[in-house]
Amino acid sequence: MINISGNHIFGAPREKLWPLLFDPNNLMEIIPGCKSLEVNEKGDYHGKIQIGLAGISGNFITNIRIVDTDPPQFCRFSGEVSGSSGVITGSAEIILAEEDENCLIVYNANGIITGALGYFNPRYIEGITQTLIKHGLNKLERNLNTM
Repeated sequence: MINISGNHIFGAPREKLWPLLFDPNNLMEIIPGCKSLEVNEKGDYHGKIQIGLAGISGNFITNIRIVDTDPPQFCRFSGEVSGSSGVITGSAEIILAEEDENCLIVYNANGIITGALGYFNPRYIEGITQTLIKHGLNKLERNLNTM
């Protein structure tokens, strides 16, 4: 089992940030290694991600379903990332809170790892995941600043 949580303050109101969190073109740009991302008529996301990190590399298919939303302040997802080295299934929630004229985003996620990925120490996977999330959030911050 892995658990991921953190937060980030954006220099923009949540109304400006919220739609970017669901835009496939924006998500493709901020998700490290994302090669494709599509959303179907139900609002489910399907994509391909290529990761090349020490001990964890390869192509992965991702399927994400939006379980619950309360725009522009809350969203819950469930999903799966799968590749030849294993599968991670889990859920996440994102909270967007106003903080002065900024937006505080708080995220919490948990997942279960199976396959060869399951042999890694969960803290190692959590560390890699946190690094990828921070990279994506920083890129999203830069994108917001250029809008």
